[in-house]
Amino acid sequence: MPPELSLHDSVAGWSELPLPLTSIERAQAEQVARRLNEELRGLISLVPEGHRGASAMSRVLELDRATCQRIVATAGGSIRERDSGRDEGARSLVQLPGVQGLRQFVAADPSDIESRRALAKAEQAIGQSDHAVRLMEDCLVDDSENPRVWEDWLTLLHERGALDRLAKALEKAPPPVRERAVYWNLQGLLHERATRLEDAARAYRKAVELMPNNAEFLYRLSIVETRLGKAAEAQALRARFKAINDARDQLEEAYNTYSDAVLDGKTRTPEADNALRAIAAACRGMGWLREAEAWTQVRLIEAPVEAGGSGSAGTDGGPLPAGSSTGVTPER
Repeated sequence: MPPELSLHDSVAGWSELPLPLTSIERAQAEQVARRLNEELRGLISLVPEGHRGASAMSRVLELDRATCQRIVATAGGSIRERDSGRDEGARSLVQLPGVQGLRQFVAADPSDIESRRALAKAEQAIGQSDHAVRLMEDCLVDDSENPRVWEDWLTLLHERGALDRLAKALEKAPPPVRERAVYWNLQGLLHERATRLEDAARAYRKAVELMPNNAEFLYRLSIVETRLGKAAEAQALRARFKAINDARDQLEEAYNTYSDAVLDGKTRTPEADNALRAIAAACRGMGWLREAEAWTQVRLIEAPVEAGGSGSAGTDGGPLPAGSSTGVTPER
């Protein structure tokens, strides 16, 4: 199975079904929901007092009333939940505006490139590729040196299968973009497709140099090295690829165990402590040292009461402080 395919993606027909979130996906969604709620409360605070209801906000921001109503309901609901000690977490995400709401936000402030980037990704996800392309082209006109915009643009062209346009775009990419791993991975893909294997290997090596713990880059380079007859190099790359994938599996299993402990209110137990150790170890195995340290710090806080409960539990892992990465994001 290709490294970035999930089990759900690999089973024919499953993509048509509404699948329940796993424990790890639920935890990620809850963290996103809390961050979004904070941002929405900040947005509402910028609206003059007396105009913070849905109808008045709609007139002030020139947005559809239904969109404003969802914003007010979501942010207001999160405040009530916080004050009452009840946190709905990811449930609040279903109240937020979808792609249509994003379109209205972009229409209200067309100069906001980050909003346009987000909308372009959303449009691509729902099959509106032409609209996504127009949005990204506009972003490039307004900020032609922004590496993140370029990465989105190059990735979009690749996803659309517009390989001729991708090749031309790679040639025109400004110097800062040429220091990004995505740029070199896409160069490698084009070279590999044209059977320019030496060029493909050089490009993939550069991608791996910039992002050494990305499983996809290691996988592609190992394939090319094998085709070039470099068995030893390919074997070493496959070993790294396997180690990262094994760590990813261990991370999900340990995170699910710890998530269940959190839901059951049993975080100060030897089982939860072992899960935290495993999470931190898996993060280190994937090269996520910052995340490993963050989990370590929480493990110190969540020392099991059976071991004394004093917070002196060693140095391995736990749930992340506010604003930290979850440790389950795509490779850096």
